[in-house]
Amino acid sequence: MVYDREYSKGKDTLKRESTRAIHNYFFVKGLDCIKEGGLLAFITSQGVLDSPRNEAIRRYLMQNSRLISALRLPSGMFSDNAGTDVGSDLIVLQKQTGKEISKGIEQQFVETVSVPKEEGSSVVFKHNSLFVGDWKDISHRTIATERIMGTDPYGRPAWEYRFTGGIEEMAESLRTRLSLEMEQRIDRKLYETGIPMTEVEREAEAEKQLRKLGITISREKETEKTKTEDKGINDAYNLMPNSVRKQLPKLYSTEKELIGDKIAYARYFFPMGAYTAYLLEYDPKSRIGFGAVTMGYGWELGNMSLDEMEGVKVRGLGIERDLYFSPKKLHEIAELEEIVRGQYTKEEVVAEEIKEEVITKGRNRDKVKETVTVASENDTQIMENTIS
Repeated sequence: MVYDREYSKGKDTLKRESTRAIHNYFFVKGLDCIKEGGLLAFITSQGVLDSPRNEAIRRYLMQNSRLISALRLPSGMFSDNAGTDVGSDLIVLQKQTGKEISKGIEQQFVETVSVPKEEGSSVVFKHNSLFVGDWKDISHRTIATERIMGTDPYGRPAWEYRFTGGIEEMAESLRTRLSLEMEQRIDRKLYETGIPMTEVEREAEAEKQLRKLGITISREKETEKTKTEDKGINDAYNLMPNSVRKQLPKLYSTEKELIGDKIAYARYFFPMGAYTAYLLEYDPKSRIGFGAVTMGYGWELGNMSLDEMEGVKVRGLGIERDLYFSPKKLHEIAELEEIVRGQYTKEEVVAEEIKEEVITKGRNRDKVKETVTVASENDTQIMENTIS
C-alpha cells in the first residue's frame, strides 16, 4: 500500500485502487505529474502487463496516453544488481488525456490471454496479448534472442526470455528498437505544444517516415514553383525556408506596433533544454532576427543570430523549427502573456462597445418615439373631450 492521501482518500476509484500496488501507483501518479504531451518511461515487473487484475489500470493508461513502446526484457536481467529474478518490461508512454484506445498494440496492451498447455506449459497461465503468437511474430517486442517455457521466481509456469550476447549487444538492441518505435509513434506536435496532430498532419508524418524507408506515395505532381517555394519547409533543421523568409518583415520595421499586435512567423525550440524563441523580424543579409526568447526562466525581447542557432549541437541534436507552428499575433500565444501584458489592440472589445452603443442609441430612439406617440394620443384625446 502506498500512502498518498490525495489518491487513497479521493473520489477517483481507480486512483484509490492504484495505491494498492507501487508499480500501478507510479504509472498513474506519473501521468498526473507530467505535462500534456510529456513522456513517461518505467522499467517495471511483468505483472503490470501480465496480471488480469491490472486490466483496469492498463485501460486507464491507454485512455490517457499514447503507447510509444512496450519491450519485454531478458529474464533475470536485474538479478545481480537488484537481487531479483522477476521478469521486467520497459514501458514508454506519451501523455494525451481523454483519448480513445486505438486498435492494434494499444488494445493488445490492455488485454491478457491464456497460454494453452499445447505450448509446453503444465498448466494454463496468463500473459499480455502483445506477446501472443509464434516467436518470429513477437520477437520484435522483446530484447531477447529466444523464448522457452520455464518458471517464474515463485515456481509457476512462465515464459523465459533469453538473450545471447554481452551487455553491449543488448544495449545496442535496446537502442535500435527504442529509437525506431520513438520515431514511428511519438506525436511531435503533442510533445512540443500539448495539442495532438490532426489526421492530415498524421498522414503527412506517416508519409515522411515511409520516404525514409525508400517508399514513395503516389500523388499529383507538384508544380516547379511550389517545389521551389516549399523547399525545406518540412525539414525541422532548416531554420529559414523560403516560404517563412518571404513573410518576415524587415528588421526594426514593426517598432511602432504594440507588442501584442506583432506577428510571430516562426517558433524554434531545443529538444534537450528549455530554449524557445519566436521570430518577429528578420534581415536576410546578416541573418539576424528579432523576437521573443526564453531559456526557461522568463521571456525577453532581443536579437538572435540564425548562424549561431544553426551551430548549436549537443549529442547530435540542434535547435529545431516547429513544423506545426503557423503565424499568429503574440497576444494569441499563451506562453508570451508575461511580455504582452495586455498591450494589443482589443478589436473584439472595441467592436462589442460599438455594438452596445448602437443598441443603446436604438433603444433611446424607440423610447423617444414611444413618448411622442403617447403624448400625441393624449393631446388628441383632450381635443376630442373639449369638442364633445
